[in-house]
Amino acid sequence: MIDNQMSGGGFGNGSAAYTAIAVNSITRWRPEWQSTTRCHEAAEALLRHAEPGGRLETVWDTAVAIRACAGHDLHWSESALGFLIDDASRGESPTRLKSHHIAQLLVTIHELRPEELRRAACADWIREISSESLETTSAYSLGQVVWARSVLAINADSSARAQYDDLYQWLSSATVTKANFVEFCAALMGLGTSLRPNHKTYVSVRVGEIFSDGFRQDGSWYHDSWESSWALLALSSVSTIRKIEMGIHDLGDLFEAAETQADGLQATIDAKLLAFSHGSFLRISFYVSLATSMLFIVVLGSIFSPDWGWFLGLLGVVSAPSAFSVRQLLLERKRLS
Repeated sequence: MIDNQMSGGGFGNGSAAYTAIAVNSITRWRPEWQSTTRCHEAAEALLRHAEPGGRLETVWDTAVAIRACAGHDLHWSESALGFLIDDASRGESPTRLKSHHIAQLLVTIHELRPEELRRAACADWIREISSESLETTSAYSLGQVVWARSVLAINADSSARAQYDDLYQWLSSATVTKANFVEFCAALMGLGTSLRPNHKTYVSVRVGEIFSDGFRQDGSWYHDSWESSWALLALSSVSTIRKIEMGIHDLGDLFEAAETQADGLQATIDAKLLAFSHGSFLRISFYVSLATSMLFIVVLGSIFSPDWGWFLGLLGVVSAPSAFSVRQLLLERKRLS
């Protein structure tokens, strides 16, 4: 994601939605990235999309962008949020907003200005996404609603249980493809917040499918920052659930590849040890024989010559590098072993 940021600071197609969700997904995994120059460039790219007052094309874009820019320009984020709340609630019923737009807006209010949740408009929005008659057109929308209710701690009533069941039913019949990948990720994010053991177990079984269809060798999903962002957000949301299911055929391939690599490494080490053993034996024998001979000369010299210090000096000159060489050879053998 970071390597494929555009030169102007944006991500993907350069739109506010692509850039805002990308910044949020990266900082979810690497909070320290928020203080980098590249993150500031992304925030500046978002600000260039903003209208006077701070609003972007949609409420969803604006809410996600406000969170993305909070670490870069908190003053803009807070003023834009105030404008967005006033603008979204002015004149008409708040329920005119799409449910996932409400969800992202409420999460942004909760993170930046939680006291605003007491406003009448916010209370209406909360009632809207908590209604048992809430109509959502997709798992993409419902997953964000359920996730937002978890953030706001309003996910313990009968309407929440019904929404969790709807997500569970959708996931039970879904096969991951590029067409529904973002829906799949949003549904996992939502169902992963459920406290029911069967839901958590099911999420742990399905989370591995994030890697089954669209994951590419360069680290992206479908070579697209939009799908990649949602994959990172989903994985972060369910990161406490550590079980990943793998088919027996894939598991066999994994073990076979690991065994082949291990055999290759073992053959390389065996060849190095064999070559080392032949050469090192001769060198060690030579150095030991040389040192022994010099010691014998010194002993004889000390017996038959009163000037035996000369022999000791000769022994030191020859034995010191010999001993050092022997030590190096032994260390090399230990390292290879």
